[in-house]
Amino acid sequence: MEKSSKMLKCSNLNRFKKIKIPYNKMSGTGAKEVKWFCETCQCSFQRRFALEKHYKSRKHLQHLEQVESKPDELVELRRKNEELEIQVQDLKIEMEKLKTQISKKPKRSYSNSYHYENCTINNNIQLNLTINPHGAENWDYLKDEVLNLMKGVNTCIPEMVKKLHFNREHPENHNLKLPNKRFPDMKTFNGDKWNTHHKKDVIEALIIQLVDKLEDEYGDDFRNQSTRFIQTLWEQKTGQIISEQKVDRDLRRQVEYSIIDGQNDLKD
Repeated sequence: MEKSSKMLKCSNLNRFKKIKIPYNKMSGTGAKEVKWFCETCQCSFQRRFALEKHYKSRKHLQHLEQVESKPDELVELRRKNEELEIQVQDLKIEMEKLKTQISKKPKRSYSNSYHYENCTINNNIQLNLTINPHGAENWDYLKDEVLNLMKGVNTCIPEMVKKLHFNREHPENHNLKLPNKRFPDMKTFNGDKWNTHHKKDVIEALIIQLVDKLEDEYGDDFRNQSTRFIQTLWEQKTGQIISEQKVDRDLRRQVEYSIIDGQNDLKD
């Protein structure tokens, strides 16, 4: 094989990998930064261009001749092994990035879990994102606020939607999305995947479900602690929703605005 053809083959970076040399705190030896490694010569470089220059050196070409003089089967096995080692090193680099990201975020644990999206890197790190199915949200953190919210009859339902689905401290309830307010599509999470529906249907079903839960679980306490005037306003606001399962356009629009505002708050 001619020398020029070998140099061209060596310039193909399939034969090198990116490694991280351990840093010895006691002796001060080693390096913290990532190295570029020539598997054929068993030597490393701090920069990619230095490795490419090494590939053109006489030392590397001599080692390459020794490797390629071996049986084809052995050379092929060595090549596959190098490819696998490169993949392993890439995973290790990604794992280091994830470790850095995790160390900057506070650790939280959530109850009422229905779904787990798992991401495992090299069997060393496991990240769990908990999302409840739409309709099975965690209400525990709202128990002390519900009755006061109900007394604000006209703002109760839009405010409940915002606090329930767009609370920054409770991502387990982030199971509702309005991707683009200009389009009539809305997404809900069912425990396994996100489904797309018409936003009118989603919002009306959300309001009906919310009012039913408020009546079933908090209705008696609300009437015991509210004036007759407030009770009358509540009955006027929710009567048609409870008896006929119908939602008026103004309330539906208020809830849509609440969803838009909630999504924007999470982005800030």
